[in-house]
Amino acid sequence: MCLVALLTVALHAQSYKNQLPTVISTDRQLFIDDSIVEARSGVTRVLHQPVKAPAPIMVGDQPWENWTVDLFGIHSVHYDHANKIYRMWYTAYDVPVDNYYICYATSKDAVHWTKPILGLHEFKGSKENNIVNPGRVFWPNSTVVVDEHDPDPARRYKTLSWDFGPSHTPEAIPAGYYRPSGDAEYKKGRPLGMSVAFSPDGLHWTPYAGNPVVEGPTHVGDTNFALGWDPHYQKYIAYPRPSYAASGGIRTIGFSTSDDFIDWTPVEIILRPDSEDAISDEFYGMPVTSYEGKYVGFLWIYHNSPNPVLVKSPNLENEKGSQQTLDTQLTYSGDGKTFIRVGNRQPFLPVGPSGSWDRGMVVVSDMLVRDKELWIYYSGWGSRHNDDQQFLGKMVNGQRVMAAVGLAKLRLDGFVSLHAGDDEGMVLTRQILLHDQKHLRINADASHGSVEVELLDEKLDPIAGYARGDSQVMREDAVSKEITWRTQPDLSSLQGHSLRVRMYLRNADLYSIQLN
Repeated sequence: MCLVALLTVALHAQSYKNQLPTVISTDRQLFIDDSIVEARSGVTRVLHQPVKAPAPIMVGDQPWENWTVDLFGIHSVHYDHANKIYRMWYTAYDVPVDNYYICYATSKDAVHWTKPILGLHEFKGSKENNIVNPGRVFWPNSTVVVDEHDPDPARRYKTLSWDFGPSHTPEAIPAGYYRPSGDAEYKKGRPLGMSVAFSPDGLHWTPYAGNPVVEGPTHVGDTNFALGWDPHYQKYIAYPRPSYAASGGIRTIGFSTSDDFIDWTPVEIILRPDSEDAISDEFYGMPVTSYEGKYVGFLWIYHNSPNPVLVKSPNLENEKGSQQTLDTQLTYSGDGKTFIRVGNRQPFLPVGPSGSWDRGMVVVSDMLVRDKELWIYYSGWGSRHNDDQQFLGKMVNGQRVMAAVGLAKLRLDGFVSLHAGDDEGMVLTRQILLHDQKHLRINADASHGSVEVELLDEKLDPIAGYARGDSQVMREDAVSKEITWRTQPDLSSLQGHSLRVRMYLRNADLYSIQLN
């Protein structure tokens, strides 16, 4: 047995030596997957949920909002560097008449929001409101893109939505396309589908004259998100909902690209429920954001019901079996198209507990990096998808049932960690070719334990001056702890060489490493 074990170790070592070195950028390398990991032992991968603020940061307190607002896609919150202000686009629902309004807000701290009077569109005879309404139906599950790539300043802001074509006047459009009257209008031949609009400032919008750019519902569904211009693909990327016909009658996630934000490739299905998902689960949508050279997706899980007849509950609680709820899971991709499911299908952001304002549905819409944290903006509802919509804006059991905007916070790179307990764990990276990087930084919580580091050469031997005993032991909680060495000032002497990083963990969580 000993000979077999030794032979196995030798073969593993030889396979490591034969691999070509990986060239990595100065981006932080996260441990959501094993793309940077050669081997690991004694550690487990742990999903971390962000911590929600105790109350929503924006509620529908205006007449045109009726206590019902939600965020407007993945780029709904944006920091304007020129004016040093945060900008938000969100959807308001005038529920009794089923109208949708796209509204605008600003903030200095990304927490407290002001709804400026814009004077652009009328509501009940007055323009004293913050409505920007860049479409005709403009479904809420849409995207605003701030595009620095496009040389045309009139197209600096772009939006992707579910909308009618330009031949329709607002009066001709049914109130709420998802109502039966909307189906009747579509059957009359009114063009409807994935549509785009452009703006120089994010406030004054011009719908594209050729809308819809992808016709629905035969080719695309009603929930569509755009990542924007992607430097890897050198194209615009969108994640539309494929048609029900293409998806076998359920909601799935699609992928499409465009050179100009107008002509899009046929929608491909890239993610659909599988045998590990509940039989009634569907994928409502997936906003995707670029993060440290990779792609993080927020997958909206719609817990549909296998029984189409649901008992409407005025108590608005999530009793077992009632379903029709939505929560958010995490996905991750290296190329923006092939995504893995993260956390064994656990909710990344779950619905709130009984009695909370977001107990019915919770969907992540956007994420900002701020103050060494990830600020995650989400839409929450006190109602469920279908059966409780009648209660929105009303008082039930002494509590206002509303849809509102929430904020949850997570440490930088804090989606997933590799965790070691009392027994020592080990993480070995793939072979890395060092260019001009001089510093190794670690994001870890070792406040109740330790992280020790050593650098290995191509033969898997510790490099002189960079062995385990030469490095500073990390015993704190830090998102960017520079590893120092007893006899070496930095990694300058190793530039142009290949190396591996081996980390030893005890009672610690490792989130990311960075060579910069």
